[in-house]
Amino acid sequence: MVDVLIFLAYGLALLSFVLAVVFPAIYLMKNFKEAKGTLIGIGILATVILISYILASSEFVPGFQEGVSSGVIKFIGTGLNAFYMMVATAIITAVYTEVSSAIK
Repeated sequence: MVDVLIFLAYGLALLSFVLAVVFPAIYLMKNFKEAKGTLIGIGILATVILISYILASSEFVPGFQEGVSSGVIKFIGTGLNAFYMMVATAIITAVYTEVSSAIK
């Protein structure tokens, strides 16, 4: 029963991803000038992931290398670095917004 639910979750996650990509793509085709902000956001996200990938290490940690390849370690490092960058950006943005609104 658990296997069926896991595959159902995989299918729903894939469907969500496809719909999240297809609908904005249709919107971009119809309203290209209005979608400039979306394209900038996608570019910034791609830049953050590229920088995270460059900074990620693929070195093995002693004692935790059973069954884990260097590619998996690099992938995990990329995700963690991207998460840290996005959280730091969110905190800096929140602090800047509060300080700038308090000054005005």
